[in-house]
Amino acid sequence: MRALIDYRPALRERTGIGEYTHELVRALLRQPAHAATRVELSLFSSSWKDRLAIGEPGFERARIIDRRWPGRLLNLAWHRVGWPDVETITGESADLVHSMTPLLLPSSRAARVITIADLSFFRNRDWTAGEVRRDYPDLVQAHAARAD
Repeated sequence: MRALIDYRPALRERTGIGEYTHELVRALLRQPAHAATRVELSLFSSSWKDRLAIGEPGFERARIIDRRWPGRLLNLAWHRVGWPDVETITGESADLVHSMTPLLLPSSRAARVITIADLSFFRNRDWTAGEVRRDYPDLVQAHAARAD
C-alpha cells in the first residue's frame, strides 16, 4: 500500500499534533518491511520557510515530497475549494492520504483519512489563532463526513 502523510504539522513546532505526526511516522517506518504488510510511505511538506530534513534519522525508507508552496494559501485552496488535488501538487499517486488535522487533503484517487485529535476550537476560540479559528469550526463536520 502506498500512503501519503501530510507532515506539515511537524515542520515547525513539535508540540501537540506536530509531535503526534512525527512519532506516528517514526513508528510506521520502524515496522518490518514484510511483503504482506508493506507500506510505502511518502511524507508531504509544503512551506516557504520550513523544510523537512531529508536526512532525518529513521526516515530513510520514506519518500520525501517537499514543495515550496505557501502553507496558508495551499490550506485555503484545499480546505475551501478542494483544489488542486494532492496528486497534482506531489506528482504522485497514493492509495491513502492522511491529514493530521480534521480537514481533508483533496485527492482524486486515494482514500482520505483525517485525524481529529480534539475539538477544543469549538469552545475555546481564544486558544486558537489564524486558520484554525477561521476554518475549523465551519468545515470540520463536512470534512469528517467526506473522509473515507
